[in-house]
Amino acid sequence: MAAEGPARGTPVVRSEWAAIFLLFLLLGLVTAAPGAALPSLRHAYGLSDQGGGWLVSAYKLGALAAILVCGFGNRYFSRKTALRALLVLFAAGAVVMGVAQAWFLFYAATVVAGAGYGGLVLYLNSIVAQRTDEKSFLMLNLINAVFGVGAIIGPLAVSAAGGYVNLVFLAAGVLAPLVVKVGNLTHASPARARRTPNPFKPLNPLVLAFVFLGLFYAGMETGVGAWEATHLSRVGYSASAAELLSSLFWVGLCVGRFVIPLVTRTRSPYGITGFSLVAATASLLVAASPDLAPAAYAACGFFLAPVLPAILKWIAETVEDNQTANSLMFTSSMVGSVLLPGFIVAADDLPAPSAIPFSMALIGVLAMATALLVPVVARRAGAPGAGGRAEPSRRKE
Repeated sequence: MAAEGPARGTPVVRSEWAAIFLLFLLLGLVTAAPGAALPSLRHAYGLSDQGGGWLVSAYKLGALAAILVCGFGNRYFSRKTALRALLVLFAAGAVVMGVAQAWFLFYAATVVAGAGYGGLVLYLNSIVAQRTDEKSFLMLNLINAVFGVGAIIGPLAVSAAGGYVNLVFLAAGVLAPLVVKVGNLTHASPARARRTPNPFKPLNPLVLAFVFLGLFYAGMETGVGAWEATHLSRVGYSASAAELLSSLFWVGLCVGRFVIPLVTRTRSPYGITGFSLVAATASLLVAASPDLAPAAYAACGFFLAPVLPAILKWIAETVEDNQTANSLMFTSSMVGSVLLPGFIVAADDLPAPSAIPFSMALIGVLAMATALLVPVVARRAGAPGAGGRAEPSRRKE
């Protein structure tokens, strides 16, 4: 079955929004919980102190597989069918994680839940970017902010559960059927065909530009999250203080997704992406000062907050098959979150602690350069919205 074309301008009703928000809350909770629960899981399943280290990677592997299948296979099955199948995978995986009596079963269920997570994040971000016109950037930020709230609740729920951490996953799996309304988000007429590059071409310059933008953005975000505490400890903060202060980056990321869209509703995705990357990179340069570092990292998270939603909206405005492009961008983001923080490892070996934030800022500079390149490539490709703005006529479709 051919995939449905992008549907634009169709309003999303309140019950559907409620389902989307609840689902992203559950996705955030289940995504953050395995890492936090690992010490308790080792005890519960009789693992060694080093056992289970690949649990989070298994979840991400399932997500990556689903993103690739849904991105490149969306021409062969309907979104409605895919969304329902992904919901079943996520719910079933979480329930089995909650009741598994053997480690191998818990591990396999983690991969299944991860597959549901990856596909749902891809589909719903793509649908929201397409369907809500001028409100899409705001809603993209809000659903990803709710995901962040879930990611905060996950470790807290694990801590509160004590020796019964499996109940956290079981509860998420039991609640997942409440979001079945997300299957109604696909009933709309396709948009008219536009002269845009085919995302399936391996060397499509426009999609490649977005792929590298996602790669550098993810490397920047993950790098700060992974190395902020190390930098703070090297400039004189105690280990406990560094761990506590490092959470400010994630708080800033969550708060920024609620606040920034409210003051940038008339701005283009291109403008938002560029400004945010400049401000976040400048914050990392300020972080080289030990006294200002905690506040600078919080500011970095705040300014980075709208970048991913802006990229998703930008893709929706310039690429015809935005789901395939999003799939490639999410895949590159996962690669960037693994590879680029390794670049910071080399900086950690240098005698000056400031080398850590400077190396993060260098990744930010690469992201800024890529963001500047996207409109140039888009104009040469004849893509609509080449400068990051939607065409006025599209709102009438």
